[in-house]
Amino acid sequence: MADVGLGLVAILVGAGLTASLTGEGFLATVLGWLVGLVVAALFGVLAYLYYEVSVLIAMSAIGFSWAPPRWSPWASRGPGSSCWSA
Repeated sequence: MADVGLGLVAILVGAGLTASLTGEGFLATVLGWLVGLVVAALFGVLAYLYYEVSVLIAMSAIGFSWAPPRWSPWASRGPGSSCWSA
């Protein structure tokens, strides 16, 4: 439902911008509809990219937190080896 709301807001912003720049009525011309749809597509692309970057950062943080550091005494040195052996 949030995606539909964002698209509607974007169409209204684009159409309102076109109406204020051209002096025509709100959604009265094809240009207003086209600019509204282009702005909606732009908002959709930006929302998707924001989502992709946030998932990338979250998964990177989880992977970083789960990976043991190489200098840790709890890191394995190989199969069958003890952490505390010399």
